[in-house]
Amino acid sequence: MFMEQIDIMILLFFSVLIIFNVKEIGSLIIPTKKRKIEIVSVVAVALIILIITFWYGKIWSHYLVGILLIVEIISVWIKRGITKKGFNSTLGLSRFHNWNKINYVEVYPSNNDNVRVSFLNTYSRKDSYYFKKEDCDKIINVLSENLPFGS
Repeated sequence: MFMEQIDIMILLFFSVLIIFNVKEIGSLIIPTKKRKIEIVSVVAVALIILIITFWYGKIWSHYLVGILLIVEIISVWIKRGITKKGFNSTLGLSRFHNWNKINYVEVYPSNNDNVRVSFLNTYSRKDSYYFKKEDCDKIINVLSENLPFGS
């Protein structure tokens, strides 16, 4: 009985996180470009979790927790990008960076299909995002509209 309550709490916890992430995905103006190494890493982690879940799972809630964990990992990865309020991140405890908390931004168009955007927040943490090259003008417009220092 006690373990069933714990299982239900864990299921609710992951469900709330996933709902929160889906709302943030919907608020993206410019999503990041998903690089091949990221795709391979996410698929590998998902497969490992799936194998562990089906190897050690004993009841329906174990399987559901494993599947929800995979969905949570994928939704956190997908939600990276630029929103009206700032940058969505996947690193650290502060997963969102408001425009007023950003000290500087650098935009690096490259010869390949990427545009790298790096920024330093008020906590002196640097983060970099990769976007599609065709999003470069849109990125510059969003940054110039939201940052007071003319990035």
